[in-house]
Amino acid sequence: MNFVPFSLSYKEKTRTYMHYWLSFFLLLSTTLTAQTIQTGIKSLDKRNMALTLLKMYDPTSYAMIEEYEAAPSTYQLGDEIIVIEEKESLVKYLEEDNYISVIDGLNQAVHEVAHGYANHMSYKYIQKSNELYDWNADHYAFFINGEVLIVPITETFPAYETRHLFSEELQTFRFPTYIAPSYRNLNTQANGIYGLLNELVAYYHGTKAAYEMYHYFDQYSQGTPEDWLVYLANVNSTYYAYLEFKLYIYKYLIYAKAYHPQVYEEVLNNVAFKRTYQLANRHFEKLIQDYFIQKSRIVKQLQKANYKVTEDNEYIIIRGKDYASGRGNFLKTYKTLKKELDKNTYKAIEMVLSE
Repeated sequence: MNFVPFSLSYKEKTRTYMHYWLSFFLLLSTTLTAQTIQTGIKSLDKRNMALTLLKMYDPTSYAMIEEYEAAPSTYQLGDEIIVIEEKESLVKYLEEDNYISVIDGLNQAVHEVAHGYANHMSYKYIQKSNELYDWNADHYAFFINGEVLIVPITETFPAYETRHLFSEELQTFRFPTYIAPSYRNLNTQANGIYGLLNELVAYYHGTKAAYEMYHYFDQYSQGTPEDWLVYLANVNSTYYAYLEFKLYIYKYLIYAKAYHPQVYEEVLNNVAFKRTYQLANRHFEKLIQDYFIQKSRIVKQLQKANYKVTEDNEYIIIRGKDYASGRGNFLKTYKTLKKELDKNTYKAIEMVLSE
């Protein structure tokens, strides 16, 4: 059981109690009106608002964040003491204390906390079961749908080396950041394919958090076109990262096999790496399929409300009386990457990673 420290101010106590009681009523009561619940959520500060929304609609992300925030900042591995000087903060990526701003920031906030988890939580599990791990090796800890996987980082080379394998058409939005020109200290350069896996998992978590907010918009928002465009824009901004990082990982292995055979062999012999990739790949693919179905429901709902909804390979646009607005959907990028990954070259890589 959690107790509120007596050192909290009256305002902090009020917010904390409200967070716990709101969660309690949301779980146990069926008599609260949508207006009452929405008012309760809106009265919270941005941190508790985000945590309450995640606890209601994305409990796996909530569990990851709860474990990460509760973890110590100091670990002892043999004679070595590891100190985490700064943890990732959910609040850092949430701009204002209002529900639209919080929902708008959840994708990035959960993404960044997933990085914090990956970078720091391995120490907790290594310390707990030190006989299973090599203290001298670096590790990532990945949390995927309740399962924690500790992945040792074997020898790598920077993802920058693979840049010539990408045609101009395949150099999509995230290519400059994570492949080339990129930054020397970015995880995709410092830890190569393991950094690419780190990004794949983080984008999965962020996209999933954005996707799950559908239930909030469906139950407690006004259901206006603007509400749904906020929701769609949040998911649309990152869902196609799934195929970007899948392609980056496959290209990395193709290049490694040709020019860094030892790296290639060590990655393929890394059971934890392959298991993590398999889980991330399966869950992210399913998430996108579910999102496309969900988007169709939203379109039908808006059409029933007499709005005209059109979508091409670049935009989804909603029109009504005295109203017209739209957002980018990145379908052109998604389809280009999917067509590329359907080639037999990548099917062979996928088979090797599935072994």
